[in-house]
Amino acid sequence: MTEFEYNRDEVPQEVLLELVLDFNRNFAGYVKEVDADLFERAKDYARSFTEVEGYDITFLDIEGDEND
Repeated sequence: MTEFEYNRDEVPQEVLLELVLDFNRNFAGYVKEVDADLFERAKDYARSFTEVEGYDITFLDIEGDEND
């Protein structure tokens, strides 16, 4: 599991969320580029453990411009 070291008194929750999401996008993009089969297996694995009671989330694999 990836954990982030940060000072809770200095990093607002909104900034932490943005950092984690950005890291996730970059990490997933790299894995997808290097090993597409591993990316698909990892995505399916992560989906099976990503549940929040009362919420239904659909994960989309969107090809985007590198400048996004």
